Amino acid sequence: MWLELASFVDFFTIPPVVVTIITSHTWLGFRFMRILRLIQFSDIIRITGIIKSGSLLQLTIAAINFFSFWLAAAGFIHMIENYGDPWNEDSAQDISYLTCVYFTMVTMSTVGYGDEGAGTAIGRAFVVFFIVGGLALFASYTPVIVDYIQTLSPYEGEYKKEERLHVVVCGHVTEESVGNFLADFLHKDRANNNTVVVFLHTETPSIAVAALIKRLYTRVSYIRGSALHPRDLQRVKLQHAAACIVLANKYSSDPDGEDSANIMRVISAKNCCKTIRVIVQLIQVESKLTLQNIPGFGPACGDDVICINELKLGIIAQNCLSPGFSTFLANLVCMRSEPHFVHNASSPAGTDEWEKMYLHGAAYELYPAALSVTFVGKTFDDAVRICYDELDLVMFAISVTDPVNPNKHRMLLSPVGGWLTIMPGSVGFFIAEDARQLERVKTYGLYGRDKKRMRSDMEMTQLSEKATSSTKRSSSISNMLSSMMSPMKQRLPSNNAVSPVHRMMTLADMSFERHCGASRRTYEEAILEHQQCLHLSGHIVVLMFGQRDSSLLGLNYLVAPLRSVAIAHKDSKQVVFVGNGEYLRREWPSLENFEKVGVIEARFKHDVIATHCWTVML
Repeated sequence: MWLELASFVDFFTIPPVVVTIITSHTWLGFRFMRILRLIQFSDIIRITGIIKSGSLLQLTIAAINFFSFWLAAAGFIHMIENYGDPWNEDSAQDISYLTCVYFTMVTMSTVGYGDEGAGTAIGRAFVVFFIVGGLALFASYTPVIVDYIQTLSPYEGEYKKEERLHVVVCGHVTEESVGNFLADFLHKDRANNNTVVVFLHTETPSIAVAALIKRLYTRVSYIRGSALHPRDLQRVKLQHAAACIVLANKYSSDPDGEDSANIMRVISAKNCCKTIRVIVQLIQVESKLTLQNIPGFGPACGDDVICINELKLGIIAQNCLSPGFSTFLANLVCMRSEPHFVHNASSPAGTDEWEKMYLHGAAYELYPAALSVTFVGKTFDDAVRICYDELDLVMFAISVTDPVNPNKHRMLLSPVGGWLTIMPGSVGFFIAEDARQLERVKTYGLYGRDKKRMRSDMEMTQLSEKATSSTKRSSSISNMLSSMMSPMKQRLPSNNAVSPVHRMMTLADMSFERHCGASRRTYEEAILEHQQCLHLSGHIVVLMFGQRDSSLLGLNYLVAPLRSVAIAHKDSKQVVFVGNGEYLRREWPSLENFEKVGVIEARFKHDVIATHCWTVML
């Protein structure tokens, strides 16, 4: 306590006051040391929290300490120069305090103009130590100044809320993820999409990402911060955002850690705003169970989970049943523009007709659109026929209100059969080249019965030029969707048997029914011997390159679509997994209830090579 700064200042400032009272003479003494009490002001700033920014707080404390040291040193020079050396009274000089402040600053900065100087021996000795201490103090505060200057970058501010909607994107924000996300989200085919994308990441953007942000500065913003910090979430105005998207690193070597980090980001977003819609990417299937325990996370807020492994395995399984399904689906969900030479006579050399047709088809995407009131009362079959014949659009699904719970909506995939009647407010899902074509659906029949085709003369000309190719492609799409839905349509009850609500539940739940074995099989029972492998035919081989400690993929999501009740039991194919035995043993609990599943433990390289001779349907 006696060695604290406040006590040290009192030792040198209180006695001069007592001496002044006793002798009736004013003596400055060490009163200049009172300026050191200014250092305590930094503690007040910390306790009250006046300054929120950490870098600004450090800079403020550094500035307070620097000014205290500077003004105290000027006060000591002022006292010594005015009183002179004790052994030489002639060394005293009349100098003001402001002149001493100027002298100490010039000296500490090593400029040294020479117009002012110390005339006493004590003053000159003090200046020697003062220069060394001042340089050391200034060097120690240089990193603080640099850190604060770095915070003045354009990525350290706040997002200024506009009338336009904005979405917050956080998580795995890299050059690849940012480029892929913006290429799809801001595609020119998305008409009337004026939403702003705000990226939130802990690191300063790379040169490539910064260049991309500058090029799209009216649509994209970047804020440096953490999604786990409430202050940073307030900077991006998360409470006013339309959605929060959490991206995952699908190439992560630690998928469990990646999922845990994304789940923490979801918790932080929900703590900041319980009504915010969160769309999160996860890698492991098991990680989805953790999200169920997060308060406020669920379909009521429109929250959604995209499990990469589950989605990837499901698409691979469907591709085994329908070769080309993965390519067809990827072309529909990815935003692409049709190359200019598809309808141009001057095509590049080597461009075949099939390539032109493929590129033309790849330009089609999935779009939702509200159906006009003209469709109300019509069956889904009639609406599909009108959209195809008159509007040149393919409608393959519809979103309707649940009659039991009006607050819920269900999407029905191709509910053909004449049992579904379109109600007001229904939303259809279409395959179209761009969102502008959907204006035909929204305005169909609103301007008189004599104007069924809501198109301009230019659109009619363009449609007539590509009538042949468009008709062939639309017919093939309709046939594909019908063939995909035919097994489910066969299982639908008759119109008089059940209510529309039960039909909705049947369509929604049918995809979750699987052919499972009557009893569980042990891992040893599933191991195929050499003689058994010789009798395999028309089977599916899955090569697993995971090691003993690799993360589990959830192979049941690969087998489940292959065991759907839409596939006759006699037509289901044998699935053979080839890979590390210890890894497959860990995966087996999720596969033990499925029939026609075998395992081959590949211990050597030639075991895996030999499997390439088998019939692989992929």
